[in-house]
Amino acid sequence: MLTSRVRAIDPDFFATYPLNEMMEAGIVYSSRAEAAYRVSQIAARPEITANPAVIAGLWLYADDLDASHRVSQTMDSALGAWWHGIMHRREGDYANARYWLARARSHRKFGLIVPNPYYVVELAENGDRRLTQAQREEWVALMEISLGDES
Repeated sequence: MLTSRVRAIDPDFFATYPLNEMMEAGIVYSSRAEAAYRVSQIAARPEITANPAVIAGLWLYADDLDASHRVSQTMDSALGAWWHGIMHRREGDYANARYWLARARSHRKFGLIVPNPYYVVELAENGDRRLTQAQREEWVALMEISLGDES
């Protein structure tokens, strides 16, 4: 379930693209074009442009891995590495996902979120049916961190 802070980024966007309909695939092969177009509009707003972590997360929400990758690569921080690791997991590159998650471990909240990021990688590798729900929960938790922590 989306938190009020995450929903406040753009209530209409999240009403049109509810969490329970997004990030369904373990491996993403193409973006959701309409949602990605809306993300491009949201990302252009000054209050959002100032927070690349939120932008990286929004691109993942729309399954636009290329756009998320471009943003997370520019972030020289544990938070950027975290988003980068999730992006690689969603493309099916689990070894690279683990590499970036290891770089994210220095983030003070890394071990505090549920589900654990490494557990979500394991679910993805095993094709576990719990993956969709786990990655949605992970996304919400990391968006909350991103909204309050730009480092």
